[in-house]
Amino acid sequence: MADKGEVDALIRTLRNKNEDWQARAIAAAMLGNAGDAKAVDALIEALKDPDNDVRKRAAEALGKIGDTKAVDALIAALKDPEGEVRWRAAQALGTIGDLKAVDPLIQVLLDEYWLVRHHAAEALGNLGDSKAVKPLLRAMKDEHWSVRHVQATIASALQRLEETKAAKPVLQTIAEKVLMS
Repeated sequence: MADKGEVDALIRTLRNKNEDWQARAIAAAMLGNAGDAKAVDALIEALKDPDNDVRKRAAEALGKIGDTKAVDALIAALKDPEGEVRWRAAQALGTIGDLKAVDPLIQVLLDEYWLVRHHAAEALGNLGDSKAVKPLLRAMKDEHWSVRHVQATIASALQRLEETKAAKPVLQTIAEKVLMS
């Protein structure tokens, strides 16, 4: 755990746009490991950094800290041009657990990058909102090759939702997959 002085120094490094991008990315990662909520504002600002490594480390750090204050900024990061930033934002939102993220996560179940869809499905399962059942079932039926990588995650998310109404369509979808193979 970093002490107050170390956290302050890391925040200054993260906010210093004259600092090398690698130093800012390392500062963001270290702030996440420190777990100090004092860093949340600086990490939220870093989600708009010009460097994608800084943005992805900031998203990851915000997930580790788990402060709901970051939810809106992480939802906005789901639209980042860099896929790694988007999937880390989805993962962070699942960790934080704020239901405000359900609709944005449902939207990124259609993301072009399979890791974004994977972490969105996992996050939706963690959030446990029944609103996600039908979108998760649709995602499970997607025939694109990259979605096959996340079908286990989707099934696991549906199982965690503990929706009895989800059980029959899930079993039907799995049976259809088995018959088609």
